Amino acid sequence: NEVPTKYVPYEEKVLCEGDELVKKGDFKLVNPWMGKNCVTYGDSITAQGNDGVAGYQHYMNREIEFANIYNRGVGGQTYIWNTSTFYANADGSYNSRDELHSPPTGTTEHNGSFCSWDRITTMIPKSIRETIDLIIVMGGTNDHGQNKTDSKAFSWSPTNKLDVDWVNDSEFYNGGDYNISTFTGAIASTIMKMQTWCPNAVIVIATPFCKWDTSSNRQWLNSFGISLDDVSDIEIKVANHLSVPIIDVNATCCINAFNYNNFVRDGVHPSAAGEKRLARAVVSGLQNIYPMIE
Repeated sequence: NEVPTKYVPYEEKVLCEGDELVKKGDFKLVNPWMGKNCVTYGDSITAQGNDGVAGYQHYMNREIEFANIYNRGVGGQTYIWNTSTFYANADGSYNSRDELHSPPTGTTEHNGSFCSWDRITTMIPKSIRETIDLIIVMGGTNDHGQNKTDSKAFSWSPTNKLDVDWVNDSEFYNGGDYNISTFTGAIASTIMKMQTWCPNAVIVIATPFCKWDTSSNRQWLNSFGISLDDVSDIEIKVANHLSVPIIDVNATCCINAFNYNNFVRDGVHPSAAGEKRLARAVVSGLQNIYPMIE
């Protein structure tokens, strides 16, 4: 029954970026990645978006609206060290690959392993490396298919010198490497080298796009009985050790044995419908990952 003695006016709160309301449709929450620079790095599933008009990146960017997105996929590639190569255009983008070691005019030949210092520094050129805000690394599909997904403990050592380009870089070499002949070591090495080369970027590990055996209602197993659930667990363990964010695409793309054929065109690669589900998983994951604080 008390009489109010003070009137506090209602103040409307509006989510803004800068001084302008961010809108898409009728309403959209502020997106911290809008206007940032992103690199997507991976194998053929990433390479589906190399042209900038296709792939999961097209649908992801439609939602996020990066300032620039550099898509850097190389088909058939693994985290684990190998000797296969690809040809890069002058800007570091993928051109082609073959076994002839005869680069097309205007291209140069480079090692294709995810953990290769040559590949990382080529595909993310020096001219842009410090401007990159986000790197999404999605791989493991080919390591799994080629039976290279061991779960051996990864170790750091000054005697790990398999990546000669890394060892010979007098400006950036930090005195050692992980054991890149193992799956876990190659993941750790990829993360370490990307952090070294792109110091302002948030490195995000995305687990592999799913792969199901629809006849048995289970994930496809390699010759060691390893599934992509197992591969994802390994990647998550290494990423946690190095304190980098994870997006568990394998677990959150909403594709399973009962709808698999609707979203995968050849048993491995997502169709356009699958790319939309993959993009949804990545965009959802990025909502819980914030850019570096300036």
